Amino acid sequence: MLVYSRLIEVRVQRRVVITGMGTVSPNGVGNSSFSQAVLDGRSGVRRISRFDASEISVQIAGEVADFDELAWVDRRERKHVSRVLPLAIAAATEALGVAGIDCPETSLRRDHRVGWRIAGVH
Repeated sequence: MLVYSRLIEVRVQRRVVITGMGTVSPNGVGNSSFSQAVLDGRSGVRRISRFDASEISVQIAGEVADFDELAWVDRRERKHVSRVLPLAIAAATEALGVAGIDCPETSLRRDHRVGWRIAGVH
């Protein structure tokens, strides 16, 4: 990992242990579905279907299809959060399960002390 401070490059070495992995992606929800899609050479990139893309030049994207957001977030809570949250909760829950960590019921009202990193979101 590189850390930049005052335009000086400093190398930081850290050990990281990945104990579990969860996957929610355009070509598979769940580690096994994702892995099988990769091995079969299937892409998750398709024509945009979640919104009307007729006014933009790009007509294809990697959308997560066939994902039930309400399986992860209560209907009342869903209208107040971004779609990213149920996707992240699903991936984190799978990762905790793979790691053998007992995961409490997921709710926005609970104080969770488990963190996760969403690729591309800073």
